[in-house]
Amino acid sequence: MIIPDADETKLVGWGIDNWRRMKDERLQKERIWTECWLAYNSKFGATYAEVKNYRSRRYLPLSHQAVEAVSSHLAQGLMPHDDWFNVVGRTPDDESSAKMMAALIKWQHFRSGWRTQMAKLLKQAVMFGNVPWAVLWEEDMRTVPDQALHAENLGAYAADLQFGGAQPGQVPVIPQTQVRKYDGPKLVVGDLFNSVIDRHSNEDGYALFGNRYFRTKDYIEAQAQVNPMTGWSMYSNTEGLTTTSPILEATDAMRREVEALMGIRDIPKDMVELIELWGDFPTEGGLLKNHVMVIANRRTLIRLEPNPNPHGKIPWNMFSLIPEPNEIYGKGILEPVLGLQDVANVRMNQVIDANSLIVNPMLKVRNTGVIDFENFISAPGALHLVNDPDDITPLVIPDRSALGMAEIGFISTQFNDITGAMKAFSTENYQKSATEVSAVGGMLQSRFAEMIRHIEQTFALPALELQIELNQGMMDEDIWIRVVEPGPTQKMDPMTGMPIMFDPVGPAPMRISPDDIKGQLDIYPVGASWVANNQQQVAATIQMVQIFGQSPAAGVIKWNGLVKEMAELMNLRDSYKWIKTDAEIAYEQQLMAMQNQQQMGQEGGPGSNGPPQGPSRGGGVQSMAGSPGPPPGGGAGQGPVQQTAGGPQRAGY
Repeated sequence: MIIPDADETKLVGWGIDNWRRMKDERLQKERIWTECWLAYNSKFGATYAEVKNYRSRRYLPLSHQAVEAVSSHLAQGLMPHDDWFNVVGRTPDDESSAKMMAALIKWQHFRSGWRTQMAKLLKQAVMFGNVPWAVLWEEDMRTVPDQALHAENLGAYAADLQFGGAQPGQVPVIPQTQVRKYDGPKLVVGDLFNSVIDRHSNEDGYALFGNRYFRTKDYIEAQAQVNPMTGWSMYSNTEGLTTTSPILEATDAMRREVEALMGIRDIPKDMVELIELWGDFPTEGGLLKNHVMVIANRRTLIRLEPNPNPHGKIPWNMFSLIPEPNEIYGKGILEPVLGLQDVANVRMNQVIDANSLIVNPMLKVRNTGVIDFENFISAPGALHLVNDPDDITPLVIPDRSALGMAEIGFISTQFNDITGAMKAFSTENYQKSATEVSAVGGMLQSRFAEMIRHIEQTFALPALELQIELNQGMMDEDIWIRVVEPGPTQKMDPMTGMPIMFDPVGPAPMRISPDDIKGQLDIYPVGASWVANNQQQVAATIQMVQIFGQSPAAGVIKWNGLVKEMAELMNLRDSYKWIKTDAEIAYEQQLMAMQNQQQMGQEGGPGSNGPPQGPSRGGGVQSMAGSPGPPPGGGAGQGPVQQTAGGPQRAGY
């Protein structure tokens, strides 16, 4: 839609001018990103022009290994397990909503492939240093055959055919229906080369952000159809739009060159270019605060409206892995080491060429008229007719390949130290001492810990907050989910006939309504601190058990709770299958106490040879949960009382 009284011509001109400005000011940065892209794919770029005359053309894939290692380390540190975030209520009344919201978000992450998108985002951040991202509300509708309606149509067709109302061969076509597969927030990773952000914004969090897309004309016309339920359409002014070539900017040409080096021949397809801008737009009537604008083919305004998101924030953000001071675009791990990658390639190729000359030496030949140079072939076992032994002599080349390998070892070590790839590579001439390895490892761990906390604060936390606000603002119907954690289950006591609520066992379905997730909620990631804290807590707990487990203090330890806590700290997700719950242990204790009372009553009743011999000699559950205590007595001179479903009864009668 387009808001009324908008000066479309001026807005289009202003939007395109700002798009070009934001693209032009970072053109050199995009060339650096292109080199990083090629380095990751082990392809030679513009920086290899100085060494292109070397005969060997091998690539030492240090950059690829560094990106894969660092991005995997960051993903594991940020999301070490399913409970990598916490949702808490700001007031006691919001605690129930917080639990419901946490379960809903975990299910949405599973259905929308959140972790896959997170890994993609982190890999691009490590490679380029910058990644555009958004959390958008998406409705995944699938078109599937409607078999029930088709069966009805076939029945009607058969009836018409029987009574002559239809012609043979006119079988009805299988009808299609729309099925909703997913409706909720989804993490979206944008195209860095087609996403820009204003470096000189008036307000933090509302900097002008632009995206560039290419869509088919049919898609745009479908989005321009008015929804009869809401009376709203995404686009307007779509009449007369034409398709255009996607090669419009210098970046497009660079990307085609990169794709060609990677083995992809890009065949451009004419489509409609869309430039989407989010932010504040100046007009003669005043500033349009927090609006969205879409321009087709850089000429036609097809959308202009206030930000439709319930959270009121610009949905698109630019994440920087290693921020630079006073700059909105940061660095990845490859930009500082592109020079080292080039040097490693040069030395590797020199070593290969030097070894080739040593293994397959060149020969010096004297032209005496005896040797036929045109047919001269040097091969093992070959015979050559000469007049003098000096007519053919090998060209002696000193072996300096070890020097090149030592330099490669030094370069690789520096490369790994700078990027944090943690790859063990050393040569005989460059080996680290144990002290140096420990110091470097400690520094890398500190760097990664701070980097993960930076990711949590600048990406994970805002993304999770957007997901909560989208759920509270756009979820309009109840939804069934399957909780990732074990759900509650009930069992019946065979003796009393009353239900027993055991601890959660097994994943369980849960129905969540929009009212269940209302309230003031806070969410924060805990992945980075969880790993370190759990490792320390596991080690401390094991040490405590070793100290007190065989001492008199062992009687004060709740062993079943300890086992469950250790299983949770060790992230054993299926421990509920083999660890008894508190309710189960209490129930077994009750049964054991009753058996002991029966045994004691039989031993101390009429006709017995002596008094009861004391409490039960059984172990088992008692050793795990503590002694159940003495059985209740029945009064002076009376036998013990047995608690049964029928009321108290005297043992022995």
